[in-house]
Amino acid sequence: MDGGNSIAIKGSKFSASTGDAGGDKKGVASGTIEAEAEFILASPTVKFEGIGVYRLVDQMTMNKVNTMC
Repeated sequence: MDGGNSIAIKGSKFSASTGDAGGDKKGVASGTIEAEAEFILASPTVKFEGIGVYRLVDQMTMNKVNTMC
């Protein structure tokens, strides 16, 4: 058991991102705020059950690939 903690593996997404709600003009490219966020690349060496793991330092996109974070 891992103590009930979650991990993010290749293919994981966050259905909603937060922190950009103040943008009243919406996103320039996607026209969205607080939309899905997903990782760009998983670790090639850190794996869980054979699938690449996303780490805290890995880049993400958010708002339907409108913004990199």
